[in-house]
Amino acid sequence: MALTDKDMALDCLSTQKFGLSNFNLAAMECTDDALRRDLLTILQEEHQAQNQLFKLANQKGWYKVRSVDQNDLTNLWNKVSAQASQLQAQMQGQPQMRI
Repeated sequence: MALTDKDMALDCLSTQKFGLSNFNLAAMECTDDALRRDLLTILQEEHQAQNQLFKLANQKGWYKVRSVDQNDLTNLWNKVSAQASQLQAQMQGQPQMRI
């Protein structure tokens, strides 16, 4: 069975998403500043490549995403903001983490 353009695009998109997750984790946990900068550069380049693949697959109708309702977006923003404020309040008075 031959792979179609859709199969190849979706496989590349899936691989790109997996790789981005790994590069992101590596950059977050890197202790060497120069290596971290390199990883962040690679991460940015890979995000651009992933975005091109996403746009292609989306335009062709191979990878569909639903539009976000403005009310849903507002509700999510309010929820995340409240959780961030709650976390910030809990962190006040705690010893600062040394990194």
